[in-house]
Amino acid sequence: MTQRDEQSESWMHVRELSAKGNELDRITTDAGTPFSFEKFLEAFERIRYDEPPAQEPWPLPYLLDFIAALSAVAGMFQHLGAAFSFAHQDVVEKRDTLYRIYRSDPENYATIRKVIERETREGCLETGSGKQGAARNILRMMWCLKFIQVLMRELARCPAASYSKRAATRECVWTAYQEALREHHGSVVIAAVRAAVFFLPPIEQFLTSIGVEASRKDEYMRRVKLSLDPLVERLYAYYEHRNMLALP
Repeated sequence: MTQRDEQSESWMHVRELSAKGNELDRITTDAGTPFSFEKFLEAFERIRYDEPPAQEPWPLPYLLDFIAALSAVAGMFQHLGAAFSFAHQDVVEKRDTLYRIYRSDPENYATIRKVIERETREGCLETGSGKQGAARNILRMMWCLKFIQVLMRELARCPAASYSKRAATRECVWTAYQEALREHHGSVVIAAVRAAVFFLPPIEQFLTSIGVEASRKDEYMRRVKLSLDPLVERLYAYYEHRNMLALP
């Protein structure tokens, strides 16, 4: 594919996504539509990726696709109860911030790569002005995505005999929190989460609440590995390559 072809394809995608403005307006108002795990997976399966350059061989998402998927992430955190109400609110706020950034210049903010390259050129990544920028907000959402990735991994590993036990849910959620979020929080937040996870329901009740039928659990977990896992791994690899994992 020539550079002109790539530019044409990118712009066609921008126009296609921009035509969905009304849909995205609904997405970013957090209208409270019922959450289902099927919709959660579909949001990630719909994400399209750019064609990476040779020096950065990680396909990265189109920004609007990524933003749409964040609504599904917010819904997942709602089902984890009071322990993660702060995470739900954070996802909603950062999703809306990213959407405003995208709408300000759809062509030049079409993909996450374009956004980060532009903010790098403007020199705002390591300054206070970067706090309202896309790169920093995407990084914070990467932490949340990693949390869900690890949580799904732990749930997949959990034996069926433990599904009726609250302790199994606590262990899965706490493991995910430790691996993905704990290092970014102060002692007060950590203590609050540690206390709140004791009120989580048994795994079977949690899975029912998000619309996961026991008979389809293995199928769902396979789809997680095919859609969510590559997204998380590519974003982390790209941010590490650019030394951006510790943005202020």
